[in-house]
Amino acid sequence: MSDTNQSGKVLAKAPRRWYLRKSTFAVVVAIVVVIAANANSKKNTPNSAQVQSSSAGTAASGVASLPKFGTVVKDGDFSFKPSALVCNIMRVGSNANFDLTTPTGQYCRINIWIYNHSGTTQMIDVTSQFAVDKNSRQFPGDTNADSAGNPNINSGLGLDTMNLNPGLSVSGYLYFDMPKGDTPAFFIFHDSAFSNGVKEQA
Repeated sequence: MSDTNQSGKVLAKAPRRWYLRKSTFAVVVAIVVVIAANANSKKNTPNSAQVQSSSAGTAASGVASLPKFGTVVKDGDFSFKPSALVCNIMRVGSNANFDLTTPTGQYCRINIWIYNHSGTTQMIDVTSQFAVDKNSRQFPGDTNADSAGNPNINSGLGLDTMNLNPGLSVSGYLYFDMPKGDTPAFFIFHDSAFSNGVKEQA
């Protein structure tokens, strides 16, 4: 097919380039594929709320598989045995001895027996012991309540910083400052801040 210009000459119509038609179609297809893949990726990616909920649910469901409260458990050089969980404690110590301490929320307290089964002296670290609630929130041992609640241990300093010699044990109280109405779901006991820790039901 041809056209005629003003001078009467016949102009040949330029053929359409087949590779331009194919490349244009390929670009359109590629764009559609990218958009679809991006949309599918967003659909399958959980948001932060879903991740937190899933983690909390996993933690809560795993409690039943932990050692029962009152079982002797080991971590590093120490063995631990908790007993007698009590919450809603609003003061520890007394004004008469100038060691009265109060929680920000409430104290949950356990009796704790700690035994050094190693061959060397090991220091107890109260802040490396944790109460964990059903929402997976961790509450470290409270040093103020420890010293006020254990006046006959470690020259009145409580369990914290006490050097426990090999083959010896000590019993005392551990206190955890938790929100009012909250209770521990399980505990994590450590022989030091750098150990793996061992879990036990509350």
